[in-house]
Amino acid sequence: MNRKLFLWIFIGLTLLGFIFLYLLRNKTSVDMSTTTQQKIASSELDILEGKSLEKLNYQIKIPEDITFGDNKSLYGYSYISTDKNYVAKFLPGTYTIVNVLFPDMSGADEIIYMYLQAFEKDNYNTNTRININQVYYSVDELKKYIVYVDDDIIIYNFASFVDSKTFKEALNEKVIDYNERIKKTFTEEDWPEDRIRPTEKDLTKYEDYSYLVDIADYYTNNLKNLIAKV
Repeated sequence: MNRKLFLWIFIGLTLLGFIFLYLLRNKTSVDMSTTTQQKIASSELDILEGKSLEKLNYQIKIPEDITFGDNKSLYGYSYISTDKNYVAKFLPGTYTIVNVLFPDMSGADEIIYMYLQAFEKDNYNTNTRININQVYYSVDELKKYIVYVDDDIIIYNFASFVDSKTFKEALNEKVIDYNERIKKTFTEEDWPEDRIRPTEKDLTKYEDYSYLVDIADYYTNNLKNLIAKV
């Protein structure tokens, strides 16, 4: 009786093993087929990399006569750069960055507001895709990010793909960090005797920087009028 039971158990386990191998082989075949199809589909796409405005002979011309708040100039609190290497993970190619400057103890710190990439219209076709963080987007999917169009190029602002924080959230973080650094000086033992030590009066608040929000809003509403071909 025990031998028969053992035999049936052995047969059952053997059958289960065959079934498992069969299912595994089919799954592997399906996965390989899917991967192959994806590679074929990807090879048929025309993947574009964005370029900075400067690469295509465009620039942002910042007016020197526009002011906000207590005579804070747009020109004085703006900075255009192209040097954030870590962005390459998100935006292959080159890009132009619009920064709003936050004044602090050491001079000024940048709050990145826009990541701009330009694409030449002549390169667009029905298979065109734009690579953002390893995701291939169609031109139609990115329409809402367009900030400038002319006969030759299309410029997008991809800031939300790089950093999910809004400008106001980033500004608030700067204010908090600034105040924390000020507070540390209250008890700093090696504070130079020839320098005035900061006090509670030197602490600041978010509302003190409302003019920076106005500057950011100005770029949102007027950027297309500031972009010019060199």
